[in-house]
Amino acid sequence: MFWIRHHPGDVTVFSDEKLFYVDAAFNRRNDRFLSSGRLEEVPNEVKHVQRTKHPAKVMVLGLICSDGKVCPPIFIEAGIKINATVYQDLLKEHILPWLKQHYPRSNYVFQQDGAPGHTAKKTQRFLQDNFEEFWPSDFWPPSSPDLNPLDYYFWWRVERIACRKAHRTGELLRADIRTAWAAVSKDKVRTACQTSATVWRPWSPSMEVTLNKVLFNYIVMNISYYYSLIQESFPEQLCLNKHLATNM
Repeated sequence: MFWIRHHPGDVTVFSDEKLFYVDAAFNRRNDRFLSSGRLEEVPNEVKHVQRTKHPAKVMVLGLICSDGKVCPPIFIEAGIKINATVYQDLLKEHILPWLKQHYPRSNYVFQQDGAPGHTAKKTQRFLQDNFEEFWPSDFWPPSSPDLNPLDYYFWWRVERIACRKAHRTGELLRADIRTAWAAVSKDKVRTACQTSATVWRPWSPSMEVTLNKVLFNYIVMNISYYYSLIQESFPEQLCLNKHLATNM
């Protein structure tokens, strides 16, 4: 991308919305439970995942920055649809004051995806009038969550902690989201944003690299991501495997 290539000193502010549910988070593809005992010895809460028919949910607007700063969670009231008017209110009341406080020199560029409320003409005019730099409506490619560190890193980290167990009410869920939010380290956020930059970097106006290199960067990014998950989940097992390998 031309802008990223020619503004290396500016901070990229990534934004995104996510729904959190009061049910415990479970991923059918990725979540696995390993047990050395027999099936009868495994607790029922491990073998079975309970689901509510119509669970309560909490919508959150998040901002993370390429220098590691993280904006506190911005909760959106239940039942509110984020149209252009609601989104501009969020920009005026929450996002813009936070950016002015943490970046008084306006050395940032604000990223947003292609949601209708973001790309509306009056929203674009508001951004032009109030934000120093921002990515316009035609800048962010459609259907590309893997380019946003909120999607491929931050939301997963928060959900893993906040939604480890089911919650009786949305207010209890909000409290755990705040706790999980504060637990994410700035260094990890900075690294995740740098990973995003490695994917964006090959795309320049001259298309000086091939699609194969972009795919290679993407594959390396995912290998590093899943290896870090294994390190966090099974540190003792990894140490044992390394010990056995060195003594073979």
